[in-house]
Amino acid sequence: GIGYIGLIGPPERREALLAKVGDIAATQLEARLYAPAGLRLGGEGPEVTALAVIAQLQYYLTHDAHA
Repeated sequence: GIGYIGLIGPPERREALLAKVGDIAATQLEARLYAPAGLRLGGEGPEVTALAVIAQLQYYLTHDAHA
């Protein structure tokens, strides 16, 4: 069980991925797929993106994984 799958990029990328993998796989992925990955922290650039993804992963590990 992989519980967190982060996809970087616009929401359209998520929709394209789910359409490409088919209905069964899309249903299995939807609850675990965080797209776009990362919390909205403000700012721009690779450092902010990395921090945003790590922050969301930390939140997932301390909250969602124990629900």
